[in-house]
Amino acid sequence: MTTFGNRLKFAKKTLQILNSKTMHRSDWTILCISEIKCSPMQFERMLKFLMVQQYVERVKRGVYKVTPKGRAFANI
Repeated sequence: MTTFGNRLKFAKKTLQILNSKTMHRSDWTILCISEIKCSPMQFERMLKFLMVQQYVERVKRGVYKVTPKGRAFANI
């Protein structure tokens, strides 16, 4: 699979995990690292990418949730 394909797969898996409820960023980090087996830096970069693309939104400091656009992207 291409690097872009891997990134999309990683993004979809991250959104599926994060969709369960609105969580604090540190909880997401621990959950994603244990589920996806990525480094904290990879997760941080993916979260930033998802926010820029408006798949995830910041509710308040440290609290983020998946947007309807993010749910559609991940086919949740």
